[in-house]
Amino acid sequence: PSMPFNLLLLPLLGGFYFFSHWYKTAYFAKRQDKERLLLYSSLWGLLFLAISFFLSSIIPYSSELTEMRRWWAFNTPPIEYSGISSFALGLGLFATEFLNDLAKHFGFWQKEGERVILTHGSQLEKLLYRSLIAGKRVMVTLKNGKVYIGRVTISLTPQEDKDFILLPSKSGYRDEKHRLMLTTDYD
Repeated sequence: PSMPFNLLLLPLLGGFYFFSHWYKTAYFAKRQDKERLLLYSSLWGLLFLAISFFLSSIIPYSSELTEMRRWWAFNTPPIEYSGISSFALGLGLFATEFLNDLAKHFGFWQKEGERVILTHGSQLEKLLYRSLIAGKRVMVTLKNGKVYIGRVTISLTPQEDKDFILLPSKSGYRDEKHRLMLTTDYD
């Protein structure tokens, strides 16, 4: 008997959760378009499904796993492979939390966001990030001619924000010849 295709949704969800929430891949996942996000999620889901199939093959050698299988068979609807598929989803959820806790405890992947911005970020993201780290000021001119000079306090996150927070130190406007006229000093 083959696995029903609708059960493949559970490993896909586990793969998506893992790919988008694991510290090592979360920043990279936010930069992906929907097709690539689906591809990466399905690859992670396939890995969890393979692990789940492998673990189901060693069930007869473990009394605890045999008892879990028996409980599943008597307490859930009789759908073939639902246990394997559900276990793959659970693996994705558990692996994410486990690896993130491990990373917090040992300090892994603290610079992952920086690496992704410098590797995959746009020029604007790189500029804002460098000014954030260096504590330098940036000058922003809006479409209406208003100008703000200040320090970046939070950089933008792709697909999530189109904003960044600027702590202004000076503001003004550009005249009709685009010359800078500062009118307010916040320092």
